[in-house]
Amino acid sequence: MEKIDLIFNQARRRFVPSFFESRRMKSIEEKILAKLEENLEKKKIGAELKTAGSFAKGTWIKGESDIDIFVIFKSEAETSLLGQIVPKNFQVERGTRRYYVGRIDGVNVEVVPLVKFDRLDEVKNSIDFSVLHIDYVNNHTSPVQKKDIVILKRFCKANDCYGSETYKHGFSGYVLELLILKYGSISGLFNSVLNWKDNEFIDLEGYYKSRSEAAEAIGAKDNHLIIIDPTNKRRNVCGSLSLENLSKFVLAVKLFMFKPSMRFFELKNLEAEMRKISKSRGTRIFEAKSSVKGIRDVYLAKVSSKLKSVVEDLSRNGIEVYSYNLIEKEKEIKVMLEIGNIPSIKFRKVYGPSVWLNFNDLSKFLKEHRNIYLSDDRIIYDSVYQFKDANKFIHGKLKSILKPV
Repeated sequence: MEKIDLIFNQARRRFVPSFFESRRMKSIEEKILAKLEENLEKKKIGAELKTAGSFAKGTWIKGESDIDIFVIFKSEAETSLLGQIVPKNFQVERGTRRYYVGRIDGVNVEVVPLVKFDRLDEVKNSIDFSVLHIDYVNNHTSPVQKKDIVILKRFCKANDCYGSETYKHGFSGYVLELLILKYGSISGLFNSVLNWKDNEFIDLEGYYKSRSEAAEAIGAKDNHLIIIDPTNKRRNVCGSLSLENLSKFVLAVKLFMFKPSMRFFELKNLEAEMRKISKSRGTRIFEAKSSVKGIRDVYLAKVSSKLKSVVEDLSRNGIEVYSYNLIEKEKEIKVMLEIGNIPSIKFRKVYGPSVWLNFNDLSKFLKEHRNIYLSDDRIIYDSVYQFKDANKFIHGKLKSILKPV
């Protein structure tokens, strides 16, 4: 445990923002708030301002914070007024609502519209709940716990399981904040993860008597991790977390606890890592790149979904996909496939039913497949591959992923 604690302390020194960084960020926050307040008064728009995101909660990673500002309107219709109060050089972006992004003194700033609500059942856009999360985290976490949240975020980023965007399906910052609240510290969390099962249940406010009761109430029976939002008992904050990213986190924690090292906190160049591993394995890399088309999150979500479909299609055609990745850059994305082997014959072997299948059903099968043979008691038939040139087939599939829909 002594070595683990030493590494956690080293991570805190490296990734928790300094006093001077915090003071600089505070001055930029004051600058943007003053500008927005001035514009609200000029335009006579009745809206509230609230600093949001990890900066507002003091849980941002050193050198990586944006400043998010919520502009809270009284109605959905009034959110269209946001463009009138942001600085003129800010650019519009599209999510569930239009929001604006810009830079002030080298720091990214996002100005996001919310709609005020009195009751949870009035909320029609889930982003409006975010205003509750800030107060909950600030009211329940200690300064020491906030430092652990920072290094936990860094750990998840380094192990490629962070980010709740629809194309990532990873851990959100809010989920990680709640995990530290539940287990008290990053050390407490990691020791608990060693004994996690694939049906963990966390309910900080004790809204439900059991996991099964909660799963039934919120429709989360298939979720492998349920963490009830302490500000909204009808919501699992892990609803979008994929099993793959949950598994990445659990494995990374277990590997860290097995052999503690700062390398678990170091960001990796996914493209370089993939090329290096491919070279050592003797596999081949296929890749295609494109600029982002349309709304970034929407386009990346579609690309991510199509990439997984292509991997499944290639596997069905006897092409071994060792690994795959969606590499994100500012204005460009790249899809990469690591291919293990490519069939060199014309047919692939497909296993059909057993010879013991009842005769009527077997007759239907035999009408569709004439040239059959046997392996033990399984009937087998040959299926022609979809392609004549496997290289062209793979490249074609990759390009299809990047076409806008």
